[in-house]
Amino acid sequence: MTATGERLDDLTAVERTLLLTLCGRAADAASASALLADTVAAEVASRIDESVRSASAGDADLARNVAIRARLLDDHVRDFVRRHPDAVVVELGCGLETRAFRTELPETVDYYAVDLLSVIELRRRLMPHHPRETMIAASLDDPRWTDAIPADRPAILVADGVLAFLDPAVATRLLTTLTEHFPHGELVCQVNITWLSRDLGRAPELRKVGIPRGFQGFGIDDPAEVERLNPRLRFVDEFVLARAPEHFPGFSRRFRTILRLLRLRTSWARLSTWVVRYRF
Repeated sequence: MTATGERLDDLTAVERTLLLTLCGRAADAASASALLADTVAAEVASRIDESVRSASAGDADLARNVAIRARLLDDHVRDFVRRHPDAVVVELGCGLETRAFRTELPETVDYYAVDLLSVIELRRRLMPHHPRETMIAASLDDPRWTDAIPADRPAILVADGVLAFLDPAVATRLLTTLTEHFPHGELVCQVNITWLSRDLGRAPELRKVGIPRGFQGFGIDDPAEVERLNPRLRFVDEFVLARAPEHFPGFSRRFRTILRLLRLRTSWARLSTWVVRYRF
């Protein structure tokens, strides 16, 4: 690490999206109405060059979105390990996620953080050690990465944003890899509707980290689509921010107005933060 902090020059645009969630959690930690109080995220963010953070920083509404989504996923993890004290937690496309610190995992639970080599190297440099965590440097398109994880324990698989940046064929193969390796468990994932995933570069916050116009990833328009791609996955429930008015306080007036408009139709509502849970 240089005197000015990590510049992330060796990361691709997709890998640099880790800044959005990290900086969102760090901004939430500094807020008077913090949802996560993620001081570890704030500490890690401070080790990244300030000019890099400033160039990619989102606004307060984005930080609130990130915090709401993270807390929801944290709650799913806590609930799963409470019901399955011998579980493994697998963070797909982990980036600089600090969930292991926030969820206070018991000693009987193991946490696996999976991402590409350049991201895992960055994670090793910037993240404090967590005793329950094992890092795995691998492409999610290579099914061999699961060999490093026990196949005889229940698993909760967390995909916070990563699916949207995978080619649809890669995402489909990943779903197969997961359900073939783990005996049973849950998949909780943030997803985008297909329209958004057909041009991720239209989103201003993604353009800031270098995602180009026309970049296409994986998207769905209905939870049943994943069940058709992989019949072992059974839809359990979904969270749609625009349909959860209890979360509207804390957003700007403009964003609250947008959410109220989006909630009028399901297809519009899923344009907002959308998290889906499956069981297998």
